[in-house]
Amino acid sequence: MRLSVIIVNYNVRYFLEQCLLSVQNALIGISSEIIVVDNNSADDSVRMVEEHFPEAVLIKNTTNYGFSYANNQAIRLAQGEFVLLLNPDTLVEEKTFSVAIDFMQKHPEAGALGVKMIDGEGKYLQESKRSLPTPVTAFYKMFGLTRLFPHSKRFAPYYLGHLSENEDHEIEILAGAFMFVRKSTFDEVGLLDESFFMYGEDIDLSYRIIKEGYKNYYCSQTKIIHYKGESTKRGSLNYVIIFYKAMLIFAKKHFSPKQFFLYSFVIKIAIYFRAILSVSKHFFSTSILPITDFLVIYGGLYLLANYWQELRYTSLYYPDIYFYRILPFYAAVWVFSLFFTKAYFFISKINDLIKGVLLGSLFILVGYALINEDFRYSRIVIVLGTIWTFVYVLSSRWLLHILNTPFKIDRYRQKKIAIIASIENAEHILSTLKNSELKFDFIGVISPKSSYSDDYIGEYERLTEIVRIQEIDEIVFCSKDLTVEQIIDKMLELSKSKINYRIALPQAFTIIGKHHIFSEDDLLLLNNHSIMTLQSRILKRSLDILVAICFLFTFPFLFFVFPKKDQFFRQIIHVIVGKKTWVSVDKSLNFDFSFLSKLKEGIFTPSILLETTDEKIKKDKNIVYLKNYDIFMDIIIIFRGIKKKQKIRKTKYNG
Repeated sequence: MRLSVIIVNYNVRYFLEQCLLSVQNALIGISSEIIVVDNNSADDSVRMVEEHFPEAVLIKNTTNYGFSYANNQAIRLAQGEFVLLLNPDTLVEEKTFSVAIDFMQKHPEAGALGVKMIDGEGKYLQESKRSLPTPVTAFYKMFGLTRLFPHSKRFAPYYLGHLSENEDHEIEILAGAFMFVRKSTFDEVGLLDESFFMYGEDIDLSYRIIKEGYKNYYCSQTKIIHYKGESTKRGSLNYVIIFYKAMLIFAKKHFSPKQFFLYSFVIKIAIYFRAILSVSKHFFSTSILPITDFLVIYGGLYLLANYWQELRYTSLYYPDIYFYRILPFYAAVWVFSLFFTKAYFFISKINDLIKGVLLGSLFILVGYALINEDFRYSRIVIVLGTIWTFVYVLSSRWLLHILNTPFKIDRYRQKKIAIIASIENAEHILSTLKNSELKFDFIGVISPKSSYSDDYIGEYERLTEIVRIQEIDEIVFCSKDLTVEQIIDKMLELSKSKINYRIALPQAFTIIGKHHIFSEDDLLLLNNHSIMTLQSRILKRSLDILVAICFLFTFPFLFFVFPKKDQFFRQIIHVIVGKKTWVSVDKSLNFDFSFLSKLKEGIFTPSILLETTDEKIKKDKNIVYLKNYDIFMDIIIIFRGIKKKQKIRKTKYNG
């Protein structure tokens, strides 16, 4: 047998499916085997492999012992002359394996091989070729010098930035996403070191191959797409710590005590440095805007109150408590209401900004009407403050938007999408996109061939020109009508354009992009407004507590509304202690979403808004709720639920 392809999977079912299809196409004409090791995934990866790829050898682990352990399980079973360790979030060209085998045959001194990798946006991945992370090399990378001087031989040795990405090179370290290794090399240098749970095992293996007298090569003659850790937040502090700890294991194993001491010192400094940066970044992204809003709104209220008392009373009418207690409270209420309406998302909707200001004004006016008359100083300042807050919030967000900061305004501009596929497959893809409820403007279908009819807006070969003329924002490639090589070539050609790419599997009704997955079976798009975001969860919990407290205070009045008073009282307590939530998805509909286990049981569900018993319609309603969580929708569902309970009670009474 020529080649054994080993793929370790953990909760990336749809990426794995695309990967396996590309592997199958690349293995045509090569005696081979595919071994998939599943590390106890919570999604339906195992079932998918069993149903759609029965020829693959499947190892089903009930415990996740790590990436190295799983690969070693498969390597021990591998029968091929060559063994490929491949990540599941990759797509390989049809010629990739034949090119790799041919390269290894021409270079008998080669122990292992890596290839050119691009990410889901068509950009070249620097980790395609790397050098040994010596203390000096690690220092340059960890403290940003590599990023500042990406092509410097001195400052960018980690990624060998001085070597062309379009030429073959002898290198030191291969990327774990694609490691093409002779089976005999494993026999000599040993398997992956299982002390590396995640990260670092590729560096360790590459270095051991070199120490054994073999060479590692970077081959630019073929390319793969690597979505680059879709199951891992690579920018997170947790990732940094795990990665750097893996580097310490490597240094302790291969470096002298003196080198290890220096290396560990550099890494510890780097961890603290990155921790400070991470905390600062988190503070800036989550706190700086609310703090700025509070200060500016309060400052405006202070000036307005001063101006009004001089204009109206020509003397110091308002006491100090008004300026230094009540006005700051007003500003805090507006900031809180803006937070409540998701105005602090990186992408804010103008409607949410308006809702936030109006909601804050409503709270302030209600409070004004309820407090003691001694503290009712001025309604006109509240009105002027509302106008000021409107002007400030809308203008500041627009300014942040045009200055290209992370804070953007969603102007409801629909993305212009084009599909490259046959007409038949394009219809399937378009149907899946429409079911995802993604807002888009469909430009048309581009022919995957040079000849095309009036049903198409152009041909694949003229894609760059079509994108420019039609101002296309997103392209969906059909993997059934295009080779992976064709897809990668076009992504590289358009890599400098701000284009989003997706690859569709019409036979599986699945569309995969760098950040999102659309599927006929799993239409959930976890976007900035989904129920799974941290801000949505905080808002939801805040509403739960607020409504529960309101119900407690009004329980004597609600006593006559609910048929089972004791049960409703227990539900209030369950919400307060966090066992339940007022609104959640209807889990009786048997959704196949693994993350639903993280959602609390709901007292009411979005299904209550429907009069139908059709399960598909109910599912669609619940999916919309998950994807586009809106706190006001929760309020509507709660009141509809109460109204329904009241109706049930009246029906029983009349009966």
